[in-house]
Amino acid sequence: MMRFKNFEIRPTRPNTDSNGNREYEIVKWQDDGSYCFVVGFLTRKRRRDWEFRSVGMRYFAHWELGLEQYITAYCDLADACIVDDE
Repeated sequence: MMRFKNFEIRPTRPNTDSNGNREYEIVKWQDDGSYCFVVGFLTRKRRRDWEFRSVGMRYFAHWELGLEQYITAYCDLADACIVDDE
């Protein structure tokens, strides 16, 4: 598990959308770890082609310095680990 402050990126369930693209959710954990909530979604269309969607304004309301770099690093790591069928 790779975390940044109280943020975590994890695969959704099911982990692909109707087109077979891998999907992930960006969640923010409460400081005490008692619960988390989704702030946005990532969809991997293909290598180095990602789409980000915020849940309403949650991403912006809970944004922290360095969050974009964490998300980018996660996407790069996922691209390096996923073997495409292409």
